[in-house]
Amino acid sequence: MKALVAAVLTELRATPNLTVYDGYVPTKADGTLPALPYVAVYADTGNIFGEGLDLTSTRIDVTVWVNASGQTAESARIIAEKARGALLDKRLTVPGWECFPIRYLATQPVRRDDDVTGQVVFLASDQYRLSADRA
Repeated sequence: MKALVAAVLTELRATPNLTVYDGYVPTKADGTLPALPYVAVYADTGNIFGEGLDLTSTRIDVTVWVNASGQTAESARIIAEKARGALLDKRLTVPGWECFPIRYLATQPVRRDDDVTGQVVFLASDQYRLSADRA
């Protein structure tokens, strides 16, 4: 699972002008967030299922959330679209796995992130599924 999530992060980080954080957004020494825009990526540990002839699990589905943050609702949508272009329908290459194209699962409305204080941040959240079989 670790290699699959790493491949997703690599794909996003290869996208020009897209800042990517894995699992959290670090704050600066003064407690403020880094410069907008950026995406924060969160992944589950995968749903493992299927059974091969040797009785081992054969498939994993990893759900990845991409939260795009911007100064305006429009900038959050633009960054979300850029991340979508990097991931949607991509078939990643991961040693030991035969990956299927990444699929889009769900979205949430773009909204102001009221958990952030001291600056205005808008958030767009998209959810993707990466499925893979053991090679």
